[in-house]
Amino acid sequence: MEKIIKIKAEGLTEKLRVDVFITKHSELSRAQVQRFIEYGKVSINGQRVYSPAAKVANGTLVEFIEALPVEYTLKHQDIPLTILHEDPNFVIVNKQPGLVCHPAPGHYDGTLVNALLGKYLKEEDFQGGGVRLGIVHRLDMDTSGVMVVARNMKTHQYMTEQFSSRLVQKKYLCIVHGGLEENGYIGTYIARDLHDRKKYTARTMSGKEAQTEFEPVEKFLNATLLGVKIFTGRTHQIRVHMNYIKHPVVGDTTYGDKNRDLQLLESLNYSKEGYAQVIPRQMLHAHTLEFVHPITAKRVFFKAEPPADFNRLLKLLRKK
Repeated sequence: MEKIIKIKAEGLTEKLRVDVFITKHSELSRAQVQRFIEYGKVSINGQRVYSPAAKVANGTLVEFIEALPVEYTLKHQDIPLTILHEDPNFVIVNKQPGLVCHPAPGHYDGTLVNALLGKYLKEEDFQGGGVRLGIVHRLDMDTSGVMVVARNMKTHQYMTEQFSSRLVQKKYLCIVHGGLEENGYIGTYIARDLHDRKKYTARTMSGKEAQTEFEPVEKFLNATLLGVKIFTGRTHQIRVHMNYIKHPVVGDTTYGDKNRDLQLLESLNYSKEGYAQVIPRQMLHAHTLEFVHPITAKRVFFKAEPPADFNRLLKLLRKK
């Protein structure tokens, strides 16, 4: 099934790029919008456009096609969640590892949106429909931690602007290979890897600016627990940057080092058969989130404690 989304440009004082315009007025990321444009699924005043730089003027009608599986219907699913806070405007979730944020090709069910639909999210509260509803920012499937989900379109737009303006403070915890003794800063560009389109790389002179700060929280024999703060929200940013400085996140199957994972496992007196038990995923957790409340205009702060698998590995490292 394909769903046509129509957005009329109103109140524009200057022309905007079509990819920027759709991103501002939908729940899509800019990268997703650019893929829609590339596939000929975006039009301006009835004319298909194939360049993300095409201009949208005031009064323009912009349409894009959101493709869904045949006869797909977004539905509630009974998936356990840890809700840290809720009010009429947003809900704060401590997302468990293994949970995808919203339906997408390959993951049409069993997502965070499916879990929230009904009690916390209602489709009629979001203009234009779609399957992302209140998702303002995302965590990778195997990254755990704190997320804010908007409960209506007004809050969604407000929070999207905060993230775009870098007013949201996000801090993470991650366990990386090797010893890091001092605080550090990583500033690079991040772009898609030319050799693997599913991956990103910081070894590039172009792309999107990415800034990361880290500090050692706890040091072990052959690993370090880091506190990480990101100033930009690039896809896979922390994982890419840790790989870039040769201290990959433990358990990261995309940017990590399997041999170093196995060496760490051996140092903890486990065989390869214990890999999935001891290191079941990338050891990355979104720890705190701070932003301006959409109604009170006061800064609010939320913390999500790491899940059992993260704490279990920390316990083993401390014991060693």
